[in-house]
Amino acid sequence: MLEHIVFVFYISIIFLSTIGYGYLFSKIIYNDFASLNFGYLGIIGFFFLCLISQFSTFFSPHNYLHNLIIHSIGVFTFILLFLSRTKINLKSSLKKIAKI
Repeated sequence: MLEHIVFVFYISIIFLSTIGYGYLFSKIIYNDFASLNFGYLGIIGFFFLCLISQFSTFFSPHNYLHNLIIHSIGVFTFILLFLSRTKINLKSSLKKIAKI
C-alpha cells in the first residue's frame, strides 16, 4: 500500500513540474500561451523538458541531484502559476502556512 502512495506522489510531482515548465516556456516564447489550460501547458512543458534534457547531457550527468533540481524548479513555477491564476496573495498564504 505504501508503494502505491509513493508512486502517486512521484507521478503528481512530475505532472506539476511539467505543467510548471510549460508555463515558464510559454511566458518566454509567447505570452498568450499562458492563458492555455493545463493540458496544453503540459504538452509544452514536456517539449521544454526534452530540450533541457538534450542540452544538459553535454554538461552534467542526469542523476538524482539533477532531477531533484529540475523538478523543484518546475513545481515552484507551477505553484507561482496557480497562485497567480487564483489571485491569492502570496504573503498572506505564507503567513497562514507559517501559523499552522
